[in-house]
Amino acid sequence: MPQLDPSPWFFIFIMSWLIFLFIFVYKIKGICPFQKPYTTLIMMPVARNWFWLWI
Repeated sequence: MPQLDPSPWFFIFIMSWLIFLFIFVYKIKGICPFQKPYTTLIMMPVARNWFWLWI
């Protein structure tokens, strides 16, 4: 595991904020990403991988 200078919780907070903004922008445009199966299939493993890489 690489040693992290910032706290991992800070990184998790940033990532969840980015994911929230991503969903928020899509809802404003009237496009919910979770209605597209391929988008969910792409985003979920990516988010899980980043989460476990930085924990």
